[in-house]
Amino acid sequence: MIFNSLPQSESVNGVKARQDNGQEPSCSKGLSVEVKEKKVKESKENKVKEKAKVALEKAKEAKLKEAKAKEKEVKEKAKVNLEKALAKAKEAKLKEAKAKSAKLAEEAEEAKAKEAKEAGADTVLSTAPETSAEANVVLMDKEKDTVSDVQRQKTKRLSKSDSALAVVRARSERDRKLAAS
Repeated sequence: MIFNSLPQSESVNGVKARQDNGQEPSCSKGLSVEVKEKKVKESKENKVKEKAKVALEKAKEAKLKEAKAKEKEVKEKAKVNLEKALAKAKEAKLKEAKAKSAKLAEEAEEAKAKEAKEAGADTVLSTAPETSAEANVVLMDKEKDTVSDVQRQKTKRLSKSDSALAVVRARSERDRKLAAS
């Protein structure tokens, strides 16, 4: 028969399997110890890798916190610098406005003096007010009417009364014409 000429099959560990009694080869115990040692070694390596990953994540978190703190510090410095720049610009505008105000006051005083000389006055009675760096402010009472408000109200009243009189005159003229006819 041909069955005897077939090669015998090998087991996983490379040793030919015994078909007659079904027992494992004698070296399988040594291999199982090696497999266990290999698994323990892999387990230790996996633990070391996990610890390295955790350490790496902690380092990333620390760097991230440091970067955020630095970014916050930079933003605060930028804000302070911006506030300083705005204060300087505001101060420069205020100085410019004060200078213009002083210049206008001087020009107004010169114009008054010129008018007084043209009017024939020997001396100017008013003296130039001291030009100060402070802005002039006029406070007005909102409850009281100004001169222009009073004039506007009077003009309005007069125009209403004039228009009412014109209507009355037109009616009386119409009534006269109708009575006459």
